[in-house]
Amino acid sequence: MNPDYRVQHGDILLTNCEPSVGAEIKKIRPCVVIQSERLNRMSSLLTVIPITSQVEKPFFADIVIPRDEHNHLNGDALVRTSQIFTYDRSRFLKLIGRCSPPILRQIKEQLMVNFQLTT
Repeated sequence: MNPDYRVQHGDILLTNCEPSVGAEIKKIRPCVVIQSERLNRMSSLLTVIPITSQVEKPFFADIVIPRDEHNHLNGDALVRTSQIFTYDRSRFLKLIGRCSPPILRQIKEQLMVNFQLTT
């Protein structure tokens, strides 16, 4: 990935998720950056949620992300909010696109549920 690119909250990055262990998400796949802009500027690590094209097998915590002109996914997909990873920037291969604000809102709401956080 271009070292000069400034990663933003909501970016969808092609990510090398290997090696993985057990039920962790595998392969090279798109991931949504959920880390704050401040941490994106300061850290050599990025926190992301993987995206899967396996839409026929949704989990209760998955968020449907329809393909659109902004995210540039190959088709409709699922954001796996139950699997959050923090990776070194060397795992990120390229920028694919961006999540729409409504999808980012749904992701944040689901994370609140996943972690039993209140506003």
